[in-house]
Amino acid sequence: MRIGFLLFHPLKESLGSVRRVFDLATGLKEMGVDPVIITPFSRRTKLHGIDVEEVSNFYLKIGVAEYIYKIARNLISSKCVGRFLIKNISTVGRVGYGDLESLQKLNLDILQIEQEPTLLAVLPLVKELGIPLALDFHGIFTDELVSQGLITRQNKEYYILQEMVKNAVAHMDAVLVMSEEMKQYIIQEYSATSEKVHVIGMGARPKIAKLPPRAGPTKVIYAGSLSKEKHADLFIKSIPHIVKRSKGIKIFITRNGDMVKEAHKVAKDSRANVEFFWFDAEEHLFKFMSYCHIGVLTLPNNLSYRINPAAKFFDYISVGLPVIANFIGGWTRVIEEDGVGILTDDDPKDFAEGLLRLAEDRDLALRCGERCLEISQNKYGLHKIVTSLLEVYKELLSK
Repeated sequence: MRIGFLLFHPLKESLGSVRRVFDLATGLKEMGVDPVIITPFSRRTKLHGIDVEEVSNFYLKIGVAEYIYKIARNLISSKCVGRFLIKNISTVGRVGYGDLESLQKLNLDILQIEQEPTLLAVLPLVKELGIPLALDFHGIFTDELVSQGLITRQNKEYYILQEMVKNAVAHMDAVLVMSEEMKQYIIQEYSATSEKVHVIGMGARPKIAKLPPRAGPTKVIYAGSLSKEKHADLFIKSIPHIVKRSKGIKIFITRNGDMVKEAHKVAKDSRANVEFFWFDAEEHLFKFMSYCHIGVLTLPNNLSYRINPAAKFFDYISVGLPVIANFIGGWTRVIEEDGVGILTDDDPKDFAEGLLRLAEDRDLALRCGERCLEISQNKYGLHKIVTSLLEVYKELLSK
C-alpha cells in the first residue's frame, strides 16, 4: 500500500503539522506501508527515513519556492491583501502546484491531503487521479483566521471560505480529524456524514521509559512559542504571583515568540528566577523537559483551540511531565480526567495557584507524571492511532 501525504508548506515551517505528518508516516512504515510526503516547496530527498517527493513547479526550479511561501504568509497577515488572497486561494495555490503530473508517476493507492488550504488549491486536479482521497484536518482554517484577527465571522470572506471547504469536503472519500469535538464541527458545518469522518488523534511516542529523578528546586518549563496567539500573556502575568509565594521555583521559557521582551521585563521586575532557552535539536529539548517538574500550557479560549488538541500537550506527556493549563472546555477536560495535571481559570492568579499546588505536592506531581507516560503508551500511543488510520485506508481500498 503506497500512501501520499500532500503538504502545502516547506518542511521547516508549521512544525506541529509537519510532526503530525511524519509521525503518521513513520508509524505506517513500521507497519509495512509505503508512505511518501509530497510538497511543492522541497526537493526530492529522504527525511527521518521517509521519502519526500517534490511537486515540480516554476518557483522550485529557480530555487525561490520557500521565499515565495514566506512572502505569501506575510501578505495573508495583512488584512487588505490577505482577504483578497483568501477569496482567491484556489487560484493562488494552484500556481505553486502546477499541473501535478508528478503525482501520476508516484503510483499512489491513496492520497491524503493535509489541511483545507491544500485541498482548495488542488481539488480540481487531484479529482482526476482516480484514487481514494482523504482530507486531514489539523485545525479549522477559517476559525484560525478569525483567532488571528484577519477576518471575523461576519466578513463575507468567512462565508466564502466555509462554503468552499464544504463543497471540497463533499468530494473526499474520508475525512480525518483530531478530536470528537472536531468531528461534530465537521458534520454540522460542512454537512459531512458521520461514516465519512474518522477521529485520528495526534498520537504520542514516549520519549522515556520511566520517570527520571526530579530532585532539587521545582523546575517549570514553558516550551511553546511565547506569543499572543498562544495566550502566553496568561503565564507571563502569573509569574509575579508565583514569585510572591515561592522564590525557589526555577522557570525556563523558550526564547521564541512576540512576547519575549515582555517576559524579560516581568521577570526582571518581579525578580523571578527565569532562564530563557533554545534547543536547535528536538531530542535535546525532550531530554531537558524530562528533568523538569511542570509543563506550562496556555490556551486561547476560541473554537479552534477548543476542538484541536495542542501538540505541546503530547510533547509534555511523552516525557512524563505534569501539565498546568487553563480550562477552555472541549478537549482540555482530559488533562484532569486522565490525571495528568491541573486546570485553572483563565486568570493569572488562579493559574499561579494551580502551578504552585503541583510544585508543592510532589506526590501529586509524581502520580501525574507516571500517568502521563501511561497514557502516552496506550490511550494516545502512536501505534494505536496509526492502526486506526490503517483501518480507514483498508476500508477505502475495499470499496
